[in-house]
Amino acid sequence: MKSIILVLLAAVVAPAAEFSTGQAARLVIGQRTFTEAMQGAQQDLVGGVSGIAYAGDMLLVVDANRIGAAPVNQRVLIFKSLSTALPKPTDELTYDRVCPVCLGMADVVLGQSDFTTTNIAITQAGMRAPTGVASDGRVIAVADTDNNRVLIWSKIPTSNGVPADVVVGQADFTHNSIPSGNVPNANAVRSATINAKCPSSGIIRARSSNAGSSSTHRLVRGCRC
Repeated sequence: MKSIILVLLAAVVAPAAEFSTGQAARLVIGQRTFTEAMQGAQQDLVGGVSGIAYAGDMLLVVDANRIGAAPVNQRVLIFKSLSTALPKPTDELTYDRVCPVCLGMADVVLGQSDFTTTNIAITQAGMRAPTGVASDGRVIAVADTDNNRVLIWSKIPTSNGVPADVVVGQADFTHNSIPSGNVPNANAVRSATINAKCPSSGIIRARSSNAGSSSTHRLVRGCRC
């Protein structure tokens, strides 16, 4: 399956009143044109994106998924100062490339040590199929789904591969076990995701992605981010 292209309707989050049904996108991040679906992992190239969050003039992109969209890059990209990094609707465009509004260079990557590595890991700095992210502009929470945990950074990282400060759902950063007997408890989650509709609430949803299998369908309120 081709890469999922991250398309932005505006350089910054805008009120719903500024959009209309069927409106074309104005910018694209992660590909060189609106029609390209190049695969890979680079500072300006994304793979099968599954989640995004916007806070504090910062865009966070979960560059991984569990739906079979390739590639799964096992990382979260952070684009800072988005309002100044991308052209505004009234800015004059410089045609120094095929598509002058197809841009965006990530400032920081989480889950990997650099922008081209895509390793799976169960460590304080690694991830395995993350699918969700939330932030209030000060704290970042990432649903490290296939590691059955949520990773939390208590401040916005300024360099690549910064290890998480807190893990929710596991006793430490090197385990990814499911609840014993698959019985829900207060200290474990299974296939965690983050409720994107309420990113500042710290609500974490634990569930199974396999239809027909036993799961821990529930909402768990974690630390408020």
